[in-house]
Amino acid sequence: MEPLVKTYTLNSGRHCLLIKPNFVIAKGYHVLSFPDHQGYPDVAEQDEMLAISLKCAREISRKRFNHTEKFMLIHNGIGSRRRKNFHCHVIPVAGKVNKAAVYFSLFTKNVFHFIWFLTRGMRKALIHEPTL
Repeated sequence: MEPLVKTYTLNSGRHCLLIKPNFVIAKGYHVLSFPDHQGYPDVAEQDEMLAISLKCAREISRKRFNHTEKFMLIHNGIGSRRRKNFHCHVIPVAGKVNKAAVYFSLFTKNVFHFIWFLTRGMRKALIHEPTL
């Protein structure tokens, strides 16, 4: 279970969670996530969550760097993300080199996921290959 940092109540009464994942791509990395059990957020909730993400990013950046604008926000639309719940990545970055390192880490992670996906069929065939 990933450590919960804070729960935000949206104007709709539903909640979103700021968590600090165990998988760390950068120090201070957080994810603002809409819990699966609540279904999918409507457009107003999505807009509100993106505003909360920006607020969280500025606060995390201020605490980490004493500067409110040293961060990245990454949000993927539903058609281009691996997990189907609505979420936004909040990543504090010290500068351009740190930002490049974060992008490289994400690229590497996605390459491994892609290879895993491609070879999944081959692994299943090897495991379930009928013997003669």
